[in-house]
Amino acid sequence: MDAHLTDLQRSALESLLEVTGGECERDVAMSMLESVDWDVQKATEMIFDHPPPPRRPRSPPRTTHVHTSMEELEIDDDDQEPLLRPDRERGGHPVRGEAAPFLPYITRPLISILSLPFSLLSSLLRFVFGILRIPFPRFTGLTFISPLRRPPTREWSPERWLRELEEETGAVSLGRLKAQGRGAASGSEAGPSGSGLTSRGTGGLTIDGIQLDESKNYLPDFLLTTYEAALRETQRTSAILAVFLLSEEHDDTPAFKRDVLTNSTLLTTLSTHAILTWAAPTSSREGWSAAQKLGATSFPFVAFIALQPPRTSTSHSSHSSTPVLTVLSRHQGSSATTVEKLTSHIDDQVIPRVSTYLNRLKGQQRAREMERELRAQQDLAFAEAARKDRERIEARALEERRKADERRRLEEEAREAEEQQKREEEEEKRKEAERMEWRRWTRHTFVSSPQGMGKPSGQGLRIAVRLPTGTRLIHTFPANATMTDLYAFVDASLIPASLDPSSDPPSPPLNTPGSSSPSEILEEEVEDYPSPDEYWLFTLASSFPRVSLPWRPAAPLADVHEIKGGGQVVVEMVSNSRPESRVSRKSLESSGGEGDDDDSDDYKTESEDEE
Repeated sequence: MDAHLTDLQRSALESLLEVTGGECERDVAMSMLESVDWDVQKATEMIFDHPPPPRRPRSPPRTTHVHTSMEELEIDDDDQEPLLRPDRERGGHPVRGEAAPFLPYITRPLISILSLPFSLLSSLLRFVFGILRIPFPRFTGLTFISPLRRPPTREWSPERWLRELEEETGAVSLGRLKAQGRGAASGSEAGPSGSGLTSRGTGGLTIDGIQLDESKNYLPDFLLTTYEAALRETQRTSAILAVFLLSEEHDDTPAFKRDVLTNSTLLTTLSTHAILTWAAPTSSREGWSAAQKLGATSFPFVAFIALQPPRTSTSHSSHSSTPVLTVLSRHQGSSATTVEKLTSHIDDQVIPRVSTYLNRLKGQQRAREMERELRAQQDLAFAEAARKDRERIEARALEERRKADERRRLEEEAREAEEQQKREEEEEKRKEAERMEWRRWTRHTFVSSPQGMGKPSGQGLRIAVRLPTGTRLIHTFPANATMTDLYAFVDASLIPASLDPSSDPPSPPLNTPGSSSPSEILEEEVEDYPSPDEYWLFTLASSFPRVSLPWRPAAPLADVHEIKGGGQVVVEMVSNSRPESRVSRKSLESSGGEGDDDDSDDYKTESEDEE
């Protein structure tokens, strides 16, 4: 199974199995060693749920207490281990190598008992070094025998802790003022202060757009998030993060809160360089975890973190590689965390060291944002152009559909109008044909020939009829003749000569009662029309004086005063006269019927006729 391992790898595997007491399976231990590049120490720390301790920077030994407490900006490769590691909070699953899946809880008491002498000795030395203000050295080779202390279980609320800090220091957080959108702090915003502190000379200062009141104290704008979230914000903004860790067990903590965190010089320095700040007590789980990750051994503790290029064995910097969060420096103890030393360290070492690289990162980020914005604007412009093109195409298609619908409507209307006209013409032809049948029946029934029916017996009325063409017809009507007989004679005279009288129908077009006389049948047909003129299509009038002689059913001619005893009538066609009437007039002109073309009526009286 492990035949492919080298001697060093096999030795590391045996050492890890010996340290864990055989509780860790061989294949699991091999996987853990492979994940940490066969580092037994790191694999052991993963099993015992301890983060790797930071290595001391490679710098000459310090000769003074101050220099021993403040680490310089000579960061080795171990300080660039990923600070943002996947854990339960981010991924929802334990990372590979955690104690929960591999080390049963029953072995923890046994290991604690075995490491108890070393723990007592370490605690004693730590206490002595703490009294002497000397940082306690960490023995990285013996970390696996340290007591398996569990992290604090106390729930930590950043907002509640900040309120308690405000009440303790009598100061107001700048972040609270920003959230309230106020330009100046008021006395009611600060918590009750029992320290009787005086102003730190903040009058006339403006920090982050907030006009500070010289009579009040202020706290930095702490990030009210978890430690991991603060690191992610630092990575996102390419800024510097200042981490403040406080231990309530140290006597210097109240003075640090009162004299350092509320100092206007420190606030101004942090604001000037846009340094993010995050703080937490080590009594909370979040603060304890941050202290373990940052290797804090003495408190108060301040660390500066920023993005830096990853270091390799061949080069100290790489501008093309992905930057990693790096611990720039650690400051432990009250003597190393004074306002003067922190501000001078920021101005003289941190900013000159990282500002160029961070500004380059910010410039690249701004360039990427501008590129994204430009691309978004281009996409928006393309989308807008596409929308306009789509609307234009839709409008054109809609207009074409409208024109096509209009064209179809006009064609449909024209077709309907044409069909209606054809129907009307056919109906007109049918009516004309039917009307011609009535006229021919009238000629057959009322007139024996175009020249008249002969001389009736006894007295009669001799009437001369002048047609619209000027042709004059003379006919003698019986004494009992009616206006129907006169109009029937004129109507029969207007029949075209091309229609032979011998083919005239002997009976009317419609079935009529046998007892009805021809006059009654014709009068009933005329009365079916809206007006008599629409049937006859002409009117009669006396020649002199000019008096209209309208048709009336069964009206005797002898009772008409204008033609009583005979006379001459004039035929006047109505406006909607039939074309056949005009044809008939032409035919009458060439028929050579009784009459002449002069204007004289040649009317003969009865006495002249007898002669």
